[in-house]
Amino acid sequence: MTSILTGDIINSRKKDDNFWLETLKEALSTFGDSPKYWQIYRGDSFQLEIENCENAFYAALKLKSHLKSTVDIDVRIGIGIGEKEFNTPEVTASNGEAFINSGYAFDTYLKKQTIAIKTPWQEVDAELNIAFDLALLTMDSWTKNSAEVFKISLEKENSTQNEIAALLGITQGRVSERQKRAGFEPIMKLEKRFRKIINQKIKKEMEFQVYEENDILSDTIKKLKVRTENRKKEMDNFKYTLNDENNVKIENIIKKEKSK
Repeated sequence: MTSILTGDIINSRKKDDNFWLETLKEALSTFGDSPKYWQIYRGDSFQLEIENCENAFYAALKLKSHLKSTVDIDVRIGIGIGEKEFNTPEVTASNGEAFINSGYAFDTYLKKQTIAIKTPWQEVDAELNIAFDLALLTMDSWTKNSAEVFKISLEKENSTQNEIAALLGITQGRVSERQKRAGFEPIMKLEKRFRKIINQKIKKEMEFQVYEENDILSDTIKKLKVRTENRKKEMDNFKYTLNDENNVKIENIIKKEKSK
């Protein structure tokens, strides 16, 4: 399984194209090379593949915080999880369940919120989309400063508030305030919950596939055993028939000899 993020820049025509475009490229390039893992198309739209599905929401958070902190511009992202049936050197030319789900999430769910997901599991979609909707009440209202602190806290997860303060040239108290305004702690709890849910579902899918393959193998072995037994019976019947024919021939020969 893989995950696909389909997105576009909100109100891109009102912004300086060169500025936000370079910022978007900079953010996307942290996930891999273009065009294999990401591409920008139709001017302000993009598609990104995150092969480890658990990292899909993390990627969305990174893109959103990066854009809002650098150029104060927002983004819509539809996350799709599923199989990848057709692979090409360009991500936008590839296809499969993950791509279809990402497009569906983008076209259907993003009319009311800026991040949404479509997976093969309806109960997962229901839980995560409600959670995203609530988290976005804070995320969509990030100021440039809040988004900046969120981005750095996300990328430097093990850094202390003092270390982040030193990077930004502000006090530790200001970092704490901005993290709270950005909803950093509860949003990261949601990110961990996302990882856990997706990981569990993919693990179950893999176990089911193994069971299915084992069942197929077991059925094949049973069929081969039946065929072998039937073949053995056929050979035994042939031997009996051959012996009977030989016995008849021998008896006929003996009778002829006696009659002479």
